[in-house]
Amino acid sequence: MIVGPLFWAHFTGLTGLVSTVAALIVVQMLFGVSEGLSNAATYKLIGDNFAAEDRPRAMSIWVTALAIAPALTGPAVGMLLTSFGWHEVFLLLAVPALVVAAVNFALVPLVSPQAQNEESRVTNAGFRSVLGEPSLWLICGAYGFWSIAYWGFLGWMPSYLALERHIDIKGAGVLGGLPYVCGLCGGLAAD
Repeated sequence: MIVGPLFWAHFTGLTGLVSTVAALIVVQMLFGVSEGLSNAATYKLIGDNFAAEDRPRAMSIWVTALAIAPALTGPAVGMLLTSFGWHEVFLLLAVPALVVAAVNFALVPLVSPQAQNEESRVTNAGFRSVLGEPSLWLICGAYGFWSIAYWGFLGWMPSYLALERHIDIKGAGVLGGLPYVCGLCGGLAAD
C-alpha cells in the first residue's frame, strides 16, 4: 500500500523520460508489476481489517477507483497537454501517486487488529495446490477478459476521438471520461 504507489510514481515519471521503444516497454512492464503490488495488498488489507460481512462493501468502494480515476484523469490530462508537452505530463502524473503513498503511510495500519488477535491463517497449501484450484483460473480468466476491455477502451477511446473524429485533445479527454462516470454510477447502484 506504500511501496506500490511509490513504484507507480517512479515508473510514471520514467515514462516521460524514456527515449526508445524498448525502454518504454520495460518501464510499462515494471509499472504493471507495481500496480499488481497494490491490488494484492488491498485485498489483504480489506481481508484483515473488515469483518466478513463488511468486505464486499469495502471492496466495492475500493473498486470505484477503477471508474473514478479515468473519469477524472482523462479531462485533467487533456487540459495538461494543452499547456505542457507529454514528457512533462508524465512527470506531473507521478505526483498523485506520491500523495497516495504518503496518505497510506499515515493512515494504513502496518499490522491489522484482527491479525494481532488471531493465530496466523496462512496455510502451507503449496504453490502446486493453489494452481490446481479451478476458482483461481476462473477469477484470472474473468479479470483478464475484463482488463482487455477496460485497458483497451481506456487507451483507445481518447486517441480514436482525436484521430478519427477530429476532437481536440482537451475535448477527447472529457468525452473519454464519460463512460467511466457511467461506470461509477452503475457500480454504486449495484452495491
